[in-house]
Amino acid sequence: MAFAQRASGLPPAQSAEETAPAPTAGRVPAQLASGQPLAPQLVDGRSLACQAAQQWLPAQALRARGRTILTAYQAEDAELQLAARRVAAFFNLQACQQEDTAAANALRAYYTRLAVAEQLQLTLEAEQWLTDEQARVAQAQQSGLATGSDPTEFERRRLEIADQRLQLHSQERQLRESLTRLTGCDYAMHEVHQEGLE
Repeated sequence: MAFAQRASGLPPAQSAEETAPAPTAGRVPAQLASGQPLAPQLVDGRSLACQAAQQWLPAQALRARGRTILTAYQAEDAELQLAARRVAAFFNLQACQQEDTAAANALRAYYTRLAVAEQLQLTLEAEQWLTDEQARVAQAQQSGLATGSDPTEFERRRLEIADQRLQLHSQERQLRESLTRLTGCDYAMHEVHQEGLE
């Protein structure tokens, strides 16, 4: 069964030979999906995974193929109709696997993006600590105290932090684009509340 169906708690299809319906649960907030302005709200991995599964084109194509086969053989004798239902069930099984793939990709991008956001916050804190430390050393030197600090060390470490932040911003941008392609939803990290990594 596809990820979106499992996550929503929907019951399984009555028979493996029946055409399984496309998943319908677990959508992200409508305002977010439509690109409209919205107040900060929770966007969780489950909702995005379900959204990705619902929008995954390979799965949609497989389900459509199964429906086409059922329609084409609905006027045939019972034996051919049974064969058509079995072929349609196979296509639906393949569609479920494709939906699981889409959901897994969305989850990976979502949680990696959360990790990148935390790393970006750490670089801001490191930069602030460096600024405070540099000011403390400068004040000590003005007071005539020997600090033993290399003035160029602060600048070197500041450049390292800036380079790290550029790389993280680039990675975050790529993850955002990936999530948008998978789910059809584009959001900036500060626009929504998200799960915390523990």
